Amino acid sequence: MTAVYIGVTLVAWASAFVAIRIAVQDFSPGGFVLLRFLVCATLVSLAVVPRYGLRRFFQISRGDLARVVLMGISGAVLYNLLLAHGQKTVSAFGASLLINTVPIWTAILAGLALRERLDRLAWIGVFVGFVGALLVGSNDGGFTFGIGGALSILLAAGFQAIYFVTLRSVVGRVGAGRSTALTFLVAVLVSLPFAGSLAEELAAASLASTGAVIYIGLVPGAIGVWTWARAAERLPASRQVIFLYFVPPLAALMAWGVLGETPTLGIALGGAVTVAGVAIVNWPRGRQRRPERVVASAVSGSRLQDGLGTVEAGANRR
Repeated sequence: MTAVYIGVTLVAWASAFVAIRIAVQDFSPGGFVLLRFLVCATLVSLAVVPRYGLRRFFQISRGDLARVVLMGISGAVLYNLLLAHGQKTVSAFGASLLINTVPIWTAILAGLALRERLDRLAWIGVFVGFVGALLVGSNDGGFTFGIGGALSILLAAGFQAIYFVTLRSVVGRVGAGRSTALTFLVAVLVSLPFAGSLAEELAAASLASTGAVIYIGLVPGAIGVWTWARAAERLPASRQVIFLYFVPPLAALMAWGVLGETPTLGIALGGAVTVAGVAIVNWPRGRQRRPERVVASAVSGSRLQDGLGTVEAGANRR
C-alpha cells in the first residue's frame, strides 16, 4: 500500500501546478488559499471526526498542538500563498522544479535546527541546486525585486520543508487523518482575513477557475496530503522526500496536455542542474549520515519547542 499512497500523492501534487495556473487567473493568493482549505478541511473533517468523536478529536498534547499549528501556518497557508503568487508568472513545470528544492532546504534546516554541520559536498550540492533554480527562474517568470515570481516559489519550498519535518514528529502519535484535518482547520482560521476578497472574487470568477480551486482542495489537498501522511507512517522522511523528484516530469506532461505549455531549453537545463544539486546533497557518504537523514531520524523522536528553534533528539535514531 505504501507504493499506492506515494503514487496517488505524486499524480495529485503534479496536477496541482496545472490547476493553480488556471485558478490564479481569477483568484488572489489569499482568496485561493481560503477557498482551497475550506474544501480540504470540510472533506477531511467529515471523514476523520466520526472515527474519534468530537471531544477526542481535539485531545492532543500541547506540544503536538504547537506542531500542528506550525504545520498549518508553514506548510498550508504560507506555502500556498507564496506558490499561488509565484505561479501568476511562472509556468507549471518551472514551479514544480523550484518546489523540488525541498531536500536542499531540508539539509539547511538540519544545520540550523539540529546544529548538524553540512560537509563540503553537501554545501556544493546546495550551491549547485540554487544555481539551477536561478536558471529556471531567469528563463521562466524571472527573479523580480521583492517577493515575486521564482523567488516566491523558492520560499514556498522552504516552508514545505518545515512542514515535512514537523509532520514526521506528529503523525505517529496523532495519526495521519487527524493531523491532516487539524492542519487544515488551522489553515482555515489563519486565512479567514481573506474572506472579504474571496466573496468578491467568487462572484466574478469563471467556472474553470472556481472548479480548479475546488479540485485543488479535493485532490491535491485532501486526498494528496492524506496519502502523503499515510506514507509518512511507513517511510523515513529522507526516503519519502526522494519521490518528489518525479513531480516535475509529471507536471510537465500535464501542463503540455492541458495548458499547452512547452518547457524551454533554458528551463529544462535549469531543472537538470537543480536535480543534480539535490542528488549531491543526498549522495551517500558511507557511514556518515546525510543532513536530511539526520532531520528525519532526530525529528521522529523529538520535542520541538518554539517552532523549530530547539530540537531534542529522540533515543531511537536511525
